[in-house]
Amino acid sequence: MASATTPTPALDRLLPEEQSGLLPALLAAHPELAETLEALALAQIRDVDADELAEHLHDRLVHLPLTELAARAGKQRGSYVHETDAANEIVAEALAPYEHDLWRAAALDLPDVARTVLLGIVTALHRCRDAPDGTVLAYAGPDTPLEHAAWLAHQAHAAGIELDPEKVDARCPDWILRPDGLGQT
Repeated sequence: MASATTPTPALDRLLPEEQSGLLPALLAAHPELAETLEALALAQIRDVDADELAEHLHDRLVHLPLTELAARAGKQRGSYVHETDAANEIVAEALAPYEHDLWRAAALDLPDVARTVLLGIVTALHRCRDAPDGTVLAYAGPDTPLEHAAWLAHQAHAAGIELDPEKVDARCPDWILRPDGLGQT
């Protein structure tokens, strides 16, 4: 948080939620900074690489904690949750921040950014299609990556966000881009 020239020992020790609370106060005290901060925010949102995103998301998905699955599956208060259902819920929760980035870019009318995020998500899911036994992804089922990718591509298509078929084919050779989403060749 501190700049290279100005020491900020108190700022450096704030928790992230405390730091984020300072931004509205700063803007209230200095409204002239709004344009600069907006430009910085847009630059940060635009700074996305599909391959880096895919690598990060893939790593996150293949390392989902089995302890979380154990806590959610089986007998729960008054009901039984199948391990597949619990695993799918965990996978969906892991995807949620990336989907948020996609829809945020779309809402800000940044279609190139939205396409890049979507391509990164689809690429990561493609890389997860052969999940090793004993992982949350494996418990979710072999079709889970394609199902999530197809649903998201369909939702994006409905919102006017179109993937480039050549980029999808280059990254996901055994998946095919259809007007209504993705499918397996």
